[in-house]
Amino acid sequence: MRPLRVRSILVAMDDSAPAETALAQARSLAQTLHARLEVLRVEPWVHSGLGLWIADPQATARRALAALPGLRRLAGRGRAVHSVPGDAVDNILRWCRYGDFDLLVVGTHGRRGVERALHPSVAAAVARGSRVPVLVVGRAREAVRRILAPVILEPHGFAGLEAAAGLAAELGARLTVLHVSPPGRDPRAALELLRKALALLPERTLRACGPVLQVAHGEPEERILGESARHDLVAVCARRPEPWLDAIVGSTVQRLLRQAPCPVLVAPSPRPASSLRLPRLDPARAPIL
Repeated sequence: MRPLRVRSILVAMDDSAPAETALAQARSLAQTLHARLEVLRVEPWVHSGLGLWIADPQATARRALAALPGLRRLAGRGRAVHSVPGDAVDNILRWCRYGDFDLLVVGTHGRRGVERALHPSVAAAVARGSRVPVLVVGRAREAVRRILAPVILEPHGFAGLEAAAGLAAELGARLTVLHVSPPGRDPRAALELLRKALALLPERTLRACGPVLQVAHGEPEERILGESARHDLVAVCARRPEPWLDAIVGSTVQRLLRQAPCPVLVAPSPRPASSLRLPRLDPARAPIL
């Protein structure tokens, strides 16, 4: 396992208040981590007055250029800003992929119900499709001192733990590793597997973040949301989407993005070939936490 190291940050902007909140969070992280910060604004297509929903590339490009002075004021002196026309999700993912960024920051409106159905979340789509961790900000935190890493005991579930531990170590934050299991299940097996996962992290990272293990019983979403209120950031892993199920009820990660009282770091789901393979370690050699 290689912990997350943030040296370059891209924050995606539009004209909304959540985007400005995301920028404030990104600026705070960049200052703390001494990371490079760039700002990207994607201008939606301006459609021709001729009707038929035909995009007008020239009008869209002019509007994108006109937004640059305001972006520079928001970003601050010396930071690179970009304004491009087109689809928001596609452009954000493409820019992040080819710009060699370690972290992508976006804002979220936290829409629910019918409003969410009518206005699909750009933040959720970006978090699902990104190859780098995405920090989704609904409410910013000036300082990140406590990070929560909810873990499911599946190979892809440990990607969030890996990202959480790396960020906690760099920020000097305390890390809480939480697993929520069904009522009546013995927690000892879950604790042993979590210790084995932590043993794969560099010793320096473990010393810096001081992880504490928790195994709780109950409904996962409610327990995670309850714990998130006592932390400054939550780190999870985006599993591969199930379109029909997600369209009806939404995934646990999507609900967390909408309802968490703090920023949510979404780590990309590892490809099957690179999924975490836990060794069979002697429990006596596992770190005492």
